[in-house]
Amino acid sequence: MVAGTAPVVLSAFSGKDGPAGEPLPIEHVVGFDDLMTTPGVFEVPSGYGGLDWYNLVAMHQRFTAGPGYINTTMSGEFIAYNSSGHPAQVFSDKPFDFTGAYFGAGWDDAEGETLILKAWRGDEPVYEDQLALSANGQVYFAADYRRITRLEIRTQHYWQAAIDGFAYRTGP
Repeated sequence: MVAGTAPVVLSAFSGKDGPAGEPLPIEHVVGFDDLMTTPGVFEVPSGYGGLDWYNLVAMHQRFTAGPGYINTTMSGEFIAYNSSGHPAQVFSDKPFDFTGAYFGAGWDDAEGETLILKAWRGDEPVYEDQLALSANGQVYFAADYRRITRLEIRTQHYWQAAIDGFAYRTGP
């Protein structure tokens, strides 16, 4: 299965807490291009897209020599990544559905790195998936994580994971 030219990885649907109900009604996709008015490197601020962000950085493609950042970009000229390869989080006091995103490895040396995604509903872990990353092109991860309050994005060996087209749903 592909999304555009990207291969698609489906979540293992490892929800540990049973069904989370119907999908939330309001769809969003952030590509980080509307975050900045000038090319540069910036921390993704809490409140962007109605969610809180921790340890995610957005940058213009021209600020990197890492081919994976450029090859993962889908929405325009900006991309996000987990700063210094350390775990990043997207969270909210109100539940949201993480539907998916494009992911890639920022650097050639990280080819095949494992991306680990974990999601919580309050203090309860409810989803966990792993997928292989490439610097040669992005993969779309179709998550369908419903009514979560926190998503952790990390790599097994602390390489940067490039992220674009972060899709989610919120309630009214």
